[in-house]
Amino acid sequence: QEQIVQPLLANFLQERGLRLSPNKTKISHIDQGFDFLGQHIKKYSGKLLIKPSKGSCQRLLEKVKSTLKSNQTASQWNVIKRLNPLIRGWSYYPHHVSAKETFLQMDYKINPKLWKWARRRPPSMGAKWIKRQYFFPPEQWGHFPASQKEGLDQTETIHLLRAGQTPIQRHR
Repeated sequence: QEQIVQPLLANFLQERGLRLSPNKTKISHIDQGFDFLGQHIKKYSGKLLIKPSKGSCQRLLEKVKSTLKSNQTASQWNVIKRLNPLIRGWSYYPHHVSAKETFLQMDYKINPKLWKWARRRPPSMGAKWIKRQYFFPPEQWGHFPASQKEGLDQTETIHLLRAGQTPIQRHR
């Protein structure tokens, strides 16, 4: 199949002044799936689904890890300010595909990294203190808010964005 399709496609593109790169060209069956522009495209039991690719997810986790590592002594406020653009940018790119499950998995994988960051801040304090200090309110475990005084009686609170809260908006 590949020997038939590739020359036809090369001729089609050549008429338009384009060419295939042999290093980047890969022909695969849709049931096996393929990665393209950070998304994995695959047919699951007759239904075509597009999800964020594993490589894309891994790159986000690496960025979160390096951001937390380079901001070990930074305030919680500054850490949230640095992480929010990463999470927002990553989750808005595939927000029109089948990504809700992947978004929730990414939140689940980011939480231990946040816990490790918070745990090293006051090494002598226990887990309950850290949970109350950094992951409040207790009824919403997993939230990572930070407050900052802004004047006489004004306090501003920011929250770490959660990829799972990104709404999925389908194209019409």
